[in-house]
Amino acid sequence: MNDFSTKMNPSGAGPDDETEILEILNQFGEAFDKRDADLYAANFSVDADWENAFGGRARGRTKIRDFILQVYPLFRNSSQTLTDTRINLVAPGVVVADVVRELTGIVNQEGTPVPDRTVRTTFVLSKETGRWQVVLFRAGDLRRRLEGD
Repeated sequence: MNDFSTKMNPSGAGPDDETEILEILNQFGEAFDKRDADLYAANFSVDADWENAFGGRARGRTKIRDFILQVYPLFRNSSQTLTDTRINLVAPGVVVADVVRELTGIVNQEGTPVPDRTVRTTFVLSKETGRWQVVLFRAGDLRRRLEGD
């Protein structure tokens, strides 16, 4: 499992909020490592909006879980390394978290290995009914910068 460790910026959320948000982000990493779609979907709100790097979209916790079940086979031999995490409190009860990770060992639908990827996942979390939930998720491939950029 890959642990996230960061401080929220700017301050404004309590230490319990930070702990809960970090646990949610850690749970996503654990779900990926275990290929557990139920664990992956557990922290999405019932009407969450989800989109992956290839334009695949799903709306709602159940549809997100079902979509993840379809794509997990492409990651059956892959691993991830977390390289950066940023968490920002943007309004009371609203947090944006960006997580960057390196993915290796991915295959396409035909089972052919594909190049390693650097992916940024962005989570918008909202504190609803006393608990943090992911209301929006986006994933996108990051391109390597050329020297001098």
